Amino acid sequence: MAEQKNTGKKLVENWDTLQYDPNRIIQRQRELGKEWAEKEDDYQNLLDLKKPMRDEKASEFLDGGKGLGESEMRANASNEYKSFLADLKTARGEALIAKINYDAFCNWVQLLRSKGANLRTEMQLSGQL
Repeated sequence: MAEQKNTGKKLVENWDTLQYDPNRIIQRQRELGKEWAEKEDDYQNLLDLKKPMRDEKASEFLDGGKGLGESEMRANASNEYKSFLADLKTARGEALIAKINYDAFCNWVQLLRSKGANLRTEMQLSGQL
């Protein structure tokens, strides 16, 4: 899509122009899909680190002479682990929003196809084709 002038406002899709150019539609769908994939990957990477992060914190408390149960409780309550969980939550939210944007765009493309098919059918019925 053509770059819009930076006015400080959020970038707005030009749906009227976009619906007539299949190349732009595919380009935009790929951009949204890539954004979703990147954010989902970030979330999955953090999710994979959740247990090792907690175990690492628990091992620090085990070295301090605490029991296994108390070490795990302290690891769960540690500020570092809570911060990690907050980052995980943020990454999950961003991944979900990116997926919603991608799915909404795909639905818009399907509606556009249906609209075109309906117009062609109407023209056939009226004898214009």
